[in-house]
Amino acid sequence: MTCNALAQRSTPVTFAGSQQASHAVVASVRHSAAMPFDAIRAMHAGWVQAGWIEPSIIGSGRFEWMLDTLEKAALGPLARRV
Repeated sequence: MTCNALAQRSTPVTFAGSQQASHAVVASVRHSAAMPFDAIRAMHAGWVQAGWIEPSIIGSGRFEWMLDTLEKAALGPLARRV
């Protein structure tokens, strides 16, 4: 390729595509790291629906607080933030 061919390039070279790809990778890693905690939440909901755990707003809040604390301790910067 000659210098003239490079100078006539109509589209500028940007790093936006690579930034979007890296954000997608980070989002994918965060999602996959959080999957075990989502599975625990789904199991807890199933136990409540099956009647094995008494339905309670206070109990659900305590469970969610405990699981959120555990998720943040285990995943550190990859943990979800609201």
